Amino acid sequence: MQEKDEQVLQALSRSKEEHEDLAGFLDFYRAVAAIQFEHKARISIDPGVHDVIAMRHRLENGLPQLTFDQLMIEPAGFADLVRRIVDVIVCHRVEWGELSAAEEEPPAEELMKLARESFDRGGQVTQAGCSSSGLITLAVEFALVPYLQRAAELLMPRLDESLWQRGHCPVCGAAPDFSVLDEESGARHLVCSRCTTQWRYVRLRCPFCGTSDHTKLRYFPSDDEVYRLYVCELCKHYLKTIDLRKVRRRVLVPVERAVTLAMDVAAQEKGYLP
Repeated sequence: MQEKDEQVLQALSRSKEEHEDLAGFLDFYRAVAAIQFEHKARISIDPGVHDVIAMRHRLENGLPQLTFDQLMIEPAGFADLVRRIVDVIVCHRVEWGELSAAEEEPPAEELMKLARESFDRGGQVTQAGCSSSGLITLAVEFALVPYLQRAAELLMPRLDESLWQRGHCPVCGAAPDFSVLDEESGARHLVCSRCTTQWRYVRLRCPFCGTSDHTKLRYFPSDDEVYRLYVCELCKHYLKTIDLRKVRRRVLVPVERAVTLAMDVAAQEKGYLP
């Protein structure tokens, strides 16, 4: 396991002391992350980092670098990963009650089909209900993450980020679910919701609908001004943000994503969309 991934797991464990109300959620999040990081360490893929001209062409035309087939997912290994994640979900999420992972798990070929569908729609879970199909869909979403993260680690050092000013991820095409204001200039960097790639994006523009109308864009700061909840009144999406100019500690985005769960709840109660 990479050192940075071990640090995320350690920070998630420590964060329970400060966020006691989130202890159950953080245990779940850490358990899933541990499985993802462990699996990522064993992945051997070549997403195609050799054709610099083709990579530049995709950036200039707003196309993400990855296709599903480039992930080179081995069906049996993927099915085992899904099975392990289902077990964690069933263990931590009481709303799935008596579901048995062994009884409900589809064959590997069906899981690969679900994975391709998930990749193509950008990782947005369309059914998060308490049915077995909802559980398997969620587990497949989680299981795709280590493949996408590994590909991103290989691709990002080769990309000219100055060519990309889009609201979706330059690597996998997913939408952001977090952003970071850097500690020097306050420039905004979006964070991909599934492969955690970061890329620079205009501050006063909605990454979801692209509007720059300042009358439609606003944010709500936390009391300590460390966090901001950006909202767009045009498309009704929100984006959690951390301002590194206000922080005097090391920031690990996967941890910040988890400990700001209350911001998601507040935004969604007001009718905003992730």
